[in-house]
Amino acid sequence: MMDYTADSLNNLLLTISYSMQALLSLLHEQFRTLITHTYFHAGTRVLCAICFTLVPALLWQQTELSLTLALGVVACAIAETDDANSNKLKSLTITLICFLVASFSVELLYQTPWLFALGLASSTFMFVMLGCFGQRYGQIAFGALLLAIYTMIGFQPEQPFYVQPLLLTAGALWFGLFSLVWALISPYRSLHEQLAQLYFNLGRYQQEKARFFGNQQADWLAVRQNLVIQNISVVNSLNTCKDTLNNRLHGSGKKERLDLLLQYYLIAQQIHERITATHYQYSQLENAFADTELTQGFHQLITQLSQASQQLGKAIQMRKAFDLPTSLRWTVKALHDQLAYQDSQHHFDKSLFTPLSFVLKNLSGIHQLLIEASEISHTGSRLTEDTILATEPKIKAWDRLTHHIKSRSVVFRHAVRMSLCFVIGYGLLQYLTLDKGYWVLLTCLFVCQPSFSETRKRLVQRVVGTLVGVAIGFPLLYWLPSLYGQFFVLALSAFFFFTYLKTNYSVAVTFITLFVMMVFNLLSGTGLEVVVPRIQETLLGCFLAVLTVSFILPEWQYKRIPKLLALSLEANLNYFEHVIEQYRDGKQESLPYRVARREAHIADINLASAWQNMLIDPGSKRKLVKESYALTNRNNALLAYISALAAHRSQFSELETRPDLAPILALTRKALNKALQSITTPDCENTEIEAQLPPLKITELTPEQLAIVQQLQLIANTATDIQALACHIGKVK
Repeated sequence: MMDYTADSLNNLLLTISYSMQALLSLLHEQFRTLITHTYFHAGTRVLCAICFTLVPALLWQQTELSLTLALGVVACAIAETDDANSNKLKSLTITLICFLVASFSVELLYQTPWLFALGLASSTFMFVMLGCFGQRYGQIAFGALLLAIYTMIGFQPEQPFYVQPLLLTAGALWFGLFSLVWALISPYRSLHEQLAQLYFNLGRYQQEKARFFGNQQADWLAVRQNLVIQNISVVNSLNTCKDTLNNRLHGSGKKERLDLLLQYYLIAQQIHERITATHYQYSQLENAFADTELTQGFHQLITQLSQASQQLGKAIQMRKAFDLPTSLRWTVKALHDQLAYQDSQHHFDKSLFTPLSFVLKNLSGIHQLLIEASEISHTGSRLTEDTILATEPKIKAWDRLTHHIKSRSVVFRHAVRMSLCFVIGYGLLQYLTLDKGYWVLLTCLFVCQPSFSETRKRLVQRVVGTLVGVAIGFPLLYWLPSLYGQFFVLALSAFFFFTYLKTNYSVAVTFITLFVMMVFNLLSGTGLEVVVPRIQETLLGCFLAVLTVSFILPEWQYKRIPKLLALSLEANLNYFEHVIEQYRDGKQESLPYRVARREAHIADINLASAWQNMLIDPGSKRKLVKESYALTNRNNALLAYISALAAHRSQFSELETRPDLAPILALTRKALNKALQSITTPDCENTEIEAQLPPLKITELTPEQLAIVQQLQLIANTATDIQALACHIGKVK
């Protein structure tokens, strides 16, 4: 009995020990994930900088000095962009100059309302127009406008005009220098995070695509639409990584580490091309092979590839080597064997079995790319020469500015709207005699976006975040009446604001509301009194922003659809020609080819985004919802068929010379060109191409040749469908 009890106790202790080890391992993994997250570091930088600015208040009771410096820190942090270390000092200098100009303008003109309104309109227009020179300058301009509003809030007639501008700029300078030192310690931190997110998005895309197989009840159109939406995230991640890599390639730092990250990016590009590829129509393949276990095997393989992609992203994020699961190799081999066995037993129709076998070949290619990623994570980059990434062409500043001084420019329209929005808001403050009511302008700044759909999203997030922030802040001011407690909440709110600013705007607004409530309470003891005015001013600012976007130079999404479709078809045609060129000359990942592929995907997601945004536009402005839905799906399918042709590209010069194949290629080119031309001149005739196809003896073609022919036919048929849809959109004015 004693031995039994002792054994039970030992087993219990062992179980507890193993559980504790597992828990500690999980906590360690979660903590490591947290400290490697870019947005966590953004919040931590702000937290450290603000804590330093609070020293004068805590030691010498200089509360106003500390809070003014803290506001400068917040404005500079919002204006900060992810630049290489060599560019950070330049960006900081421009930021400080803009901050001084914005703050001094407010101080000098504030007590002359009509002159102040004129200066507010002109300076807002000029600051927003800086966005035409790139994202960096647009971000700086936003920070400058924010600092100008902070200056309005903190204006004191009895104080010398230069005190507040210098203190706000000093806070910005402190954060800029602190951030520069932080970046020198770890120059590639953000790039690690961005690449990790890229692979996470690739994994999610593959997980969704797995639904095409092993599920006869699947809604194929819904899956396709979900893939269109998911592709937006993937392409945006690819673009973000490319821009960050371009910023780093000519900077200082460990070249070996940068080469490794560049290799991860190039592998991700190739995986993206393969996972977006579509071979035949999956619903027909699923029905044809429903009596076998093949489609379940494909579902399992794609799911495992999805998980492996996400594991690779995790390894990049954690700065660890990536070990590809052995089970994936066995799944690939087992599916190859099963495919061969089923073909020997059933002798499937060649026209159906060939695309299914090429789906497996394509997935095996993704497996090989993951093997390559695993090998370089252990041994280092294999780049034999400097790989060039596409860069934006150099355009003179004056040419760039004059290009945007026109009503069809998004930047110009936004600048006009913001100027009028601010002036109207300022006029309302004067008319309603709102004391310190500049939260209206602050709300306009954050809510008013270049399009109605973006503005509407921000409006909801802003209102929800404000109400939650007030609900939390109201009791906190009672529970934490002490100076130290409120400073603690203020610093913590700034940390969480920047941690969630790019990922969850509603949560970010909640914390910036707490931040402002603490600032008001520490400055004048009016934290509780500003609760109701804060809500009223937020609602007024939101209403003003929506009104401005709706009636001042509006551009509704249905008007953009034809142009975006034309651009997408043009990019698809260019991509198609680059693929055909590689069938003639041989496969290579050259810069022109990668640029053509990237532009095709960017044009595709622009069209998809326009359709999504149209669903948020007012009901009277949704004039092409059904057509846009169909076009988005057809255009994405067209790109997917071209991607499949690209995934298997290899030298096959007979494609353009063989009497039985050359006409099919010519007909496909003709269909693509007719689809493009039909956007400007709708052609509702000759939209059938099957009758024009030359007779083809499938038995005389190799599997590779048959796969090429089938993809060309899919491309041509889809282009013809788009041509037919263009007849409808051409009639909508």
